[in-house]
Amino acid sequence: MAEYENKISLISQEIERLNGLLKKKVDENTNLENRNRTLAQDLQYKIATLETQVRQLTQENEELRRRLQDASEVTRKLSEYDHRLEQMTNEIERLNNALRLKVEESSNYEKRMRALDDENDKLRRAQSELEYKYGQ
Repeated sequence: MAEYENKISLISQEIERLNGLLKKKVDENTNLENRNRTLAQDLQYKIATLETQVRQLTQENEELRRRLQDASEVTRKLSEYDHRLEQMTNEIERLNNALRLKVEESSNYEKRMRALDDENDKLRRAQSELEYKYGQ
């Protein structure tokens, strides 16, 4: 009987040791479950934050694309305006040259008219002198 009591005592000690190990494993499992829950919540929060950032960046990207398209349109129009400005500049230069020629031509006509007026005045004086001299 002492042998059975000894075996029962050993088995009781082993059961207590295994119960201790089991309690440690259950506690460890509970801790791991709590940590897993915390990590899952953190992960959900980070996912939501990243989704918000992705939406914001997508909107910003769309705005930047729109602005780039607007800038391309402005650049195209600027090129057209440069071309039109060059054409207008050439036309102004052509008109200025034509005006310069007309002013010069007008000046020449004015000089000729003055010369003709002077000659006409000389002829009138000569006529008056002749009338005076021969008309009496």
